[in-house]
Amino acid sequence: YLSGKEKEYQDEVFSNKHFAGNGKFTKKCQSLIENIVGGRVLLTTSCTAALELAAMSLNLSSTDEVIVPSYTFAATASAFYRTGAKIIFAEIDPNTLMIDINDVERKINKNTRAIVPVHYAGLPCEVVKISELCKSMDIDLIEDAAQGFGTMLEGGHLGSFGRFGTISFHETKNIHCGLGGAIYINETEDFDRVENIWERGTNRAKMFRGLVDKYSWVEPGSSFYPTELQSAFLLAQLESLDKNLDQRSSLTEEYKKRLKNLRKYG
Repeated sequence: YLSGKEKEYQDEVFSNKHFAGNGKFTKKCQSLIENIVGGRVLLTTSCTAALELAAMSLNLSSTDEVIVPSYTFAATASAFYRTGAKIIFAEIDPNTLMIDINDVERKINKNTRAIVPVHYAGLPCEVVKISELCKSMDIDLIEDAAQGFGTMLEGGHLGSFGRFGTISFHETKNIHCGLGGAIYINETEDFDRVENIWERGTNRAKMFRGLVDKYSWVEPGSSFYPTELQSAFLLAQLESLDKNLDQRSSLTEEYKKRLKNLRKYG
């Protein structure tokens, strides 16, 4: 999908001569997404990066266990595995192909630190029930909502039910910037630290806001945010979200109409 304004906004990046990221277009995208979903948002280079950022924020150790679905993209597991945590694979529901909450409950023990459910192929997982389970057992919930931007369930956006939510803006998704992502930071007290990790482990963003005189290295981090060229492309897409969804809804109805007679052969 192309909105028609992607190149216009990228040309503006060239005029502004600020390419590296966390500039005008990055901030505009983050603000727009925050207005849509609520909570705080940081853009990332991919959903994989968003998952890695969430994993680093949890301070996981080799004694911690993280439960993920056995059927998912590799990054759902690898993002947490690379912190040293032990990955526990839960079974999936054969009807939805998403994490089986009953098997999750069987695999929770005293070492369980987090559960990472995935919303897949146009369907949300049982995230409300999983959220209630996590709250009752003091376990962190991180939603892999790579495919779920803008989708709501029981009054909340996918990605907003847990401590963190992760989104993909890969070109295979409805809204994209070639390759990109975002992390939803749903607990206010987490934002400052997540931002430091996102800023290569420094408090550089706080210097620009006038909160510190000079920025310094404050903890381990990495380079997580996209360039302004990617953000400019993404802004054009985000501004056209309603038109994008209207077109997809129209196409969906056309598919239903043309394929309905195939039901008798099922």
